Amino acid sequence: MPRGQKTTFVIQLDDHTRATLAGWLRRPKTPMGLAKRVQALLLLDQGQPYAATARHVGLSERYVRRWAYRFLEEGLAGLLDHQRPERMPGVAPRARDQQRNCQD
Repeated sequence: MPRGQKTTFVIQLDDHTRATLAGWLRRPKTPMGLAKRVQALLLLDQGQPYAATARHVGLSERYVRRWAYRFLEEGLAGLLDHQRPERMPGVAPRARDQQRNCQD
């Protein structure tokens, strides 16, 4: 019996999705992170285990599972990076020093 973590979800791609992912992988301007996610999904679709897929693409198994789950939940859009919240605007150090000098 194989050892390791048992998976509760299996990646099975239809022909259209597989062709779309392969196209993304061939594009020279595809960001590296997206290319790794796409390559991982294509390997999982071929029946590779999560641990072997993670080693092959250079991600941890935890992240391969996370991206696979996001793909199952959201489809192709789940592979794209989500917008992160922006940092709150602050006062530049020079402006802060000028404000202190004006107060004195």
